[in-house]
Amino acid sequence: MMKLTFLLCIMGAYKPGLGIILGIPTGINLNLESKSHATNVTMAWAIPDAFYTSASYHANFRIQTSEEVAGDFKAYLGVGALLRVRSDVKFGVKVPLGLKFFFRDLPVDIFADISPGIHIIPETSAFIEGAIGVRYYFGNVVVVKE
Repeated sequence: MMKLTFLLCIMGAYKPGLGIILGIPTGINLNLESKSHATNVTMAWAIPDAFYTSASYHANFRIQTSEEVAGDFKAYLGVGALLRVRSDVKFGVKVPLGLKFFFRDLPVDIFADISPGIHIIPETSAFIEGAIGVRYYFGNVVVVKE
C-alpha cells in the first residue's frame, strides 16, 4: 500500500502536504490531496505518556465561492482508523468531517475538522476529536475556479 501511495504521488495523482494539527490530536499531519479525495495520516503525542496515530480517506466536496475569494473551499467526509498507546492500547474507527481552504497564490491550506468515533479495542467506547491545522504542499497545487 505504501509503495502504491508513493507511486501515485510521483505520477502526480496526489499532491503531498505536510503540516501541524492542533487540538485532539496535536501533532504532524500528512495529506495526499487529489481533486476528488485525500488520504490523511496523523502522528501525534501527549507528552510524556501517549502516542497516537491515525489514517483516513476523505471524499472532497468543492464549495462554490465568488471570484473575490482568494482560494478554494472544500468540505470533506471520510472514514479512518486510529491507534492510541498510553498505559493501555486503544484501537478505533472514526468519521472525519471537515472544511479546508486552499490559498490561490500559496501552496498552503488551513483546515478544521471534527471526528466522532468508536474505540473497539480493548473495549467499546465513544469519543470525539476536533482539531485545526495548516499544511504546506510540495509540488504545484493549482486553485482553479470552475
